[in-house]
Amino acid sequence: MTEEKKQLFHDLMTLDKVVFVPKYASKLKKYVKSIYLILLVFLTLFALVGLVNLFSAKISAALVQFIFVFVGFIVVRMFCEFLMTYEK
Repeated sequence: MTEEKKQLFHDLMTLDKVVFVPKYASKLKKYVKSIYLILLVFLTLFALVGLVNLFSAKISAALVQFIFVFVGFIVVRMFCEFLMTYEK
């Protein structure tokens, strides 16, 4: 393994250096509304699965599904807000 690959692997495993943001944030910034809508569709589908679980007597699975949807929404919203406010 070359020294560059070792350094990249080390940078990916620690949070000492920013790796992906300079490469991709400026490119993704113009698509932030589309990304947000697509990810919201996926979260809506997961919420529907939670409703199906709720009505099919799998209450604990539905509760876990709703918690994942809630946390997923927060992460998606934070990611899209970060992309909107990113300045190169």
